[in-house]
Amino acid sequence: MSQTRKKSLQEALVGTAIGFVISATAGAVLYPLHGAHFSMATNLWITAEFTVISVLRSYVVRRWFNSKPSATPGRTNAAPTMEANRE
Repeated sequence: MSQTRKKSLQEALVGTAIGFVISATAGAVLYPLHGAHFSMATNLWITAEFTVISVLRSYVVRRWFNSKPSATPGRTNAAPTMEANRE
């Protein structure tokens, strides 16, 4: 069963929200270790920019995979099996 576009977007948003928290925390720790010192506001802004990119990427990939025919047996768009060809 394919996801609706709305469900695909919801899944991408939830996954990315979790990633946002992890990324913002990691940025606050890792940027200074590499010589980049940003305020928390700047760190959050950078994280937000990457978050938008991530949501778009996740949505497009999910829709692309859902548009491809599936080889799952029992699906109407699946290729016929050898047994079906013998009948």
